[in-house]
Amino acid sequence: SQHVGLAHGLYQAHAGFRADMDRAADRLSELLGLDIRALLFASGEARDGARARLADTALAQPVLFAVEVALGRLWLALGIEPDGMIGHSVGELAAACLCGVFDFEAGLELVAARGALVQAQPRGAMLAARLSPEQARAHLRGTVGIAAVNAPDAVTFSGSHGDIEALRRALAARDVPARLLETSHAFHSPLIEGAVRPFVERVGRIALRPPQRPFVSNVTGTWITEQEATDPGYWGRQLREPVRFADGLQTLATRAGERESLT
Repeated sequence: SQHVGLAHGLYQAHAGFRADMDRAADRLSELLGLDIRALLFASGEARDGARARLADTALAQPVLFAVEVALGRLWLALGIEPDGMIGHSVGELAAACLCGVFDFEAGLELVAARGALVQAQPRGAMLAARLSPEQARAHLRGTVGIAAVNAPDAVTFSGSHGDIEALRRALAARDVPARLLETSHAFHSPLIEGAVRPFVERVGRIALRPPQRPFVSNVTGTWITEQEATDPGYWGRQLREPVRFADGLQTLATRAGERESLT
């Protein structure tokens, strides 16, 4: 997802998007001690170093959040009003921000804290595989867990480097398509459990408001409730529990079926 050059064309072409990215970069510079624009828009020999740094979750999470919110605000400014939103993992926090649960600056602070807390946990690996959730459960060993269900036949596993590599080899031996993700940690797994309570405490220090637009919960796969959106404990569960993205897409498709289009 995050990569050198991400959103560079939008940054150059759209003043509103550029203003939001500059605002985010200035605040994140205070929080992270670096300018995310130098990483996102690196050129020449600096690209390799920027690519390596963007793989660390402490930077990847706030970078993705900033780009996603700036892009969402651009669509809204163009008059595109969504019937509902969905985000994947940290993308749900971007959706929550766009739906008014917290403001942009508070969101930047939250996601910077989220990234730093996860960065402090044991490192791990993730593997995307062409399996159904039922098939995937047969491969859960050691630290390996299901981090996300992205489609009826597409799951992502999380776990330690050793356990994920053993799983990759086992799937390869069965000709199951699978690929390692470029990530520093095993998201949505027990390996990041230590980040949950401090993050809940951090969320508890900001004002959470009822959503002004509907968005889908990664935890339940259906429309988030006002109680969930304003509960710091929910955001801790959202950090740790599997992403039910396939269910969330079905929730959106159901609403789209009522309105005859999904974009």
